[in-house]
Order: sequence, then structure tokens, then C-alpha cells
Amino acid sequence: MEAGWQPIAVLDANLQKILGGETIEHALLVLAEVVAHATMLRSTGALHSWQATLARYPERLQHRLIDSTIAQWTSPYTVITRWSPIHREQPLTLAEDLVREVQSALRLLFALNQEWEPYWKWIAALSARLTRQPDQLIAWITSIFSEAPARERLRI
Repeated sequence: MEAGWQPIAVLDANLQKILGGETIEHALLVLAEVVAHATMLRSTGALHSWQATLARYPERLQHRLIDSTIAQWTSPYTVITRWSPIHREQPLTLAEDLVREVQSALRLLFALNQEWEPYWKWIAALSARLTRQPDQLIAWITSIFSEAPARERLRI
């Protein structure tokens, strides 16, 4: 038997790592979101148990995610190199940096709201779960990846 495309024992072990705040890996946190909001078709009781446990977002996980994001954003290396892809006319590097920054901001928002991170392709629909978020969050994300000049996208 398997769940989430992995054996139940592996899924259970991964959920325990998440709940214990032992990992902040996005792919595993997405697993928590999928399980927490799954619709049960049939079960031996494991899904109901996991969903009950996932109903409470772990405080340790929240702190680790927030600390990790802040450390990343305040690193002298990050601050110094922020404008390099524009000055060097490296659009691919700029795109990678912008994706990483937006994903970090989203991870921070979900942690602050104590909500499980979704697959980012569902962000427009699932951002409605966030009680605390910037006005026009989805419009902000869209504007970053629009046709605006590179300097404007980085300032956003």
C-alpha cells in the first residue's frame, strides 16, 4: 500500500521529520500540505490520523523556516550580489534569483501564517488560506515575472 507515491511507512517517517521540525525542505513540506488537505477515498485510518496531527503547524518548523529565510536575505553575499545579474546582463541568472527570492518570500508567508507550503503552481488559489499577506500578492508575483525592465523587476 502507498500514499503520496511512496510506501506508507516512508510517508509516515517523512511526516514525523516535518512535524518534529527536522527538515525545512520544500518538497517534504509540500507532502504535508497534500496529506493535510487530501480527500479520503478509502483508508485504514492512517490518513485521518495524519490529518489530525497536521492540523497543528509545528512551532519549531515555523521558527526554522523564518530564521533560514532571514539568514539568507541578510547574508552579506546576497546583499552584495543582488544587482550583479543586471549589471552583467545575465537574464537567466536574474530569472533564477527572482524565482528563488519569490519562493523564499512565499515560504516565509506560509510559515508566518502557520500554513503548509503548497506546490507553487497552486499559489493563486491557495494564497486565499493566508490570513496575513501583502495586498495584491498574486499581482505582485505576476509583475515580477512580467515584461518590465530588469531594474524594475528587482526593485519590486
